[in-house]
Amino acid sequence: MTVTTRIALCLALAAAVGLAAQADAARWVVPAASHAAGQVGTNWRTDLRLSNPTEDSVTVRVYLLRQNQDNGSLAEFEDYTVNPGGQVVVADVLDDAFGFSGNAALLIECDEDKLVATTRTYNQVPQGTYGQFIPAVALDDALPAGTTGHITYLAKSTDFRSNLGFAGTTASEGTVTVTIHDENGAVLGSRSWPIAPFGQRQVNDIFAALGVAPSTTVRATVMSTVPVVAYGSIVDNRTGDPVA
Repeated sequence: MTVTTRIALCLALAAAVGLAAQADAARWVVPAASHAAGQVGTNWRTDLRLSNPTEDSVTVRVYLLRQNQDNGSLAEFEDYTVNPGGQVVVADVLDDAFGFSGNAALLIECDEDKLVATTRTYNQVPQGTYGQFIPAVALDDALPAGTTGHITYLAKSTDFRSNLGFAGTTASEGTVTVTIHDENGAVLGSRSWPIAPFGQRQVNDIFAALGVAPSTTVRATVMSTVPVVAYGSIVDNRTGDPVA
């Protein structure tokens, strides 16, 4: 959950096909959003912000991409009008816009490519919140299918745990392969998962899923047969504070 770079954090996607709007519309993907309880007593929520720096009102369409489902029909969406120079804040977007509980991705579409879309996913506790910034990734920042991306900061110990996820960005199904390497580049474990059209999947405790022993010096590589956005989220077990 992330700063967007083509290599370092493996936030990547390619031009989506089959979207139900104008072909020249600008599009972005937020690879992870949540309205769900998590491990170690955490309680996750996602807020969405849509900022319009232009002098004209814009309409923004936000699609829900449910976890572990075929979202190829792009049937679930909500439209928002953002005034000139204005901003719309959608608190707890999965529940507020869609009445949805669980994990998901968001596909954002607008005629104006200067729109700025960002999210914050946070652990909600009685004392306040601990959160991580997750940007919307523009389609122009694509990492094509068949290209290796790297998630360089993963950790598992008594103090930390790591989740890894990915969101598909086309109407095609495919396979995503995640490999964990040690500090010398040797392969410690590898596993593949199917991904549905416009699908999203989060693998909690990626170390356990790949049969890798706890470590704070590993990295993951991700390769897919279809374009995806991949992310890593490292959570402090003591506080529930996440880092994307």
